[in-house]
Order: sequence, then structure tokens, then C-alpha cells
Amino acid sequence: MSRMHGSQITAAEAVTSVGWTAVTTAASVRAGVSRIFLHDLYPDEEGHPLSVAPLPNDDGFADPFDRVGPAAIGALRALMKTFDARYDEGRPCHLLLGGAHPERGGAIYEKPEDLLPVSLAAELASLFPLPTVQVFGHGNPCGLFALEAADEIIARDPRALCVVGAVDSLFDEELLDRLEDDERLKCEGGSPHGISPGEAVGFVLVESTRLSTSRLPLAVVDSVVTGHEPRRRVRLGRRRGVRRDARRVRVHALLLRREDRGAQRVPSGRPDDAQRQERGGMTR
Repeated sequence: MSRMHGSQITAAEAVTSVGWTAVTTAASVRAGVSRIFLHDLYPDEEGHPLSVAPLPNDDGFADPFDRVGPAAIGALRALMKTFDARYDEGRPCHLLLGGAHPERGGAIYEKPEDLLPVSLAAELASLFPLPTVQVFGHGNPCGLFALEAADEIIARDPRALCVVGAVDSLFDEELLDRLEDDERLKCEGGSPHGISPGEAVGFVLVESTRLSTSRLPLAVVDSVVTGHEPRRRVRLGRRRGVRRDARRVRVHALLLRREDRGAQRVPSGRPDDAQRQERGGMTR
């Protein structure tokens, strides 16, 4: 357990499958709203649709990055509306961004020509001259590590503004393969107790409790606790690539059906492989 030095959360924003903001997400959770559903474009090895929870999306077929990236920028812009020049001008600003481990990949590592941490820092640069950026690629506990780092920054400089966030999507095909090999996915023909892959972004503004601001505290962070989660043993000998092939067939069939109806096709390719055949993503 790490005891904090006097940090408080004074603003929060998020985009999730059940809400476009932190407020609507919290209200949806309290009301029991769920957007988890069986999706034909994400089958398991036996062809059964997986239970998933994507971000809302109006663009038809979109790569996960094309949903998560813009959502992250939108959430940060909403958070920045709480800044007040009377109190915040000239304060050092730090962006501490959590995400998946680099070996697993994820939204914060996609599109090298338009890297998400750089894009988010550019948004902050419209108000702060030299925002610093740190990426915490620790997977599940990434937000806690980033929050602890923010507290250390504030302990050294109580004037610091720390924007702590996390961005992730579990719809990468190779990741879905690994999760299924570990029997961790919830699907119609498999385990009823697995997880439903989803995606979300969220940011909180962390400041010192010793500094006067125009924002009221939402929470005071007393301590951060992390623990070790043993990784389940991967079962060997299972076929790879079956889901990917099945998904491509389903995407192709759905595209043909849309073209037959005269609908406009919205192509999307993997950002890290321009030569890969155009493929679809999630539909609403």
C-alpha cells in the first residue's frame, strides 16, 4: 500500500459503452443499463457469437482505434472545460496515460503517424505550453500506477495539474484468441462465466489538497493498493486463426448484403498494415 501525500480528484470524464460522459455512465450503471450483446462479427472458435460491449459508433465498420481514439480526445476536451485561467494559467501540466502492456498492444500504440498520447498532449498544449507525457503500460493496474505517479509529482510541486487517464479496447483479434485459449471469454457456446470484451476511456484531474482552485473536490485519494493476479495457464494445442477467418467471412457477407441494399460501404484497414485487406469493425 502506498500512502498518498494529499491528492484530490477535482474533475472526471469518461466515454463507455453505456454513456458518453462520466455522469451519464454513472447514471446508467446505477440504473442497471447494459449494452452487452452477442455480436456475429466476433465469433468464438466454434462460430458462436461473443458477448461484447463496444463503444457507440455511428460510422458503421470502424477499427477499434477509430472508435477509442476520437472518444479519448473528446473526453479530454470535456475535462478541459473545467480549467479556469484565473487559477490554472501558468501551472505545470502532466498527462499520465495508462494502457495495455506494449507486448499486447492497444489503442495508445496504434497509428505511429498519429500516436494517441501525442494527440492528447497536443490538446493540452492549447492551454499549457509544455505538458509532459508519461505512459504506464501495465494492463489492469495501469490507472493505479499513474495515480501514484501523479501524487509523487504533486508532492514535489503542489501547483502541478495531473491529468490521469486510461484507454483500452479488447477487440484486437490476437488478444481475443489468447483470452479464448485461457477460457476467459463469455460466449453462447462456451463459458457462461467469462468476460465480455469491451472498450472505454476515462480521465480524472488530480491536484494537491493544499491548493485553492475553482473546482470542488470529487474525492480525496488516501492510498493506492495493488496486488498480483496470477495468470491462468494457456491451454496448448488449440487451433489458431479460426475466429479471424470466420469473422472475415461474416464481414464480407454483411458488406455484400449492404451493397445489395445500396448502402454506402465504409472501409477500414488495420493502421499498422496498409497492405492488409480492408476489413470491417463493430456495428452498433
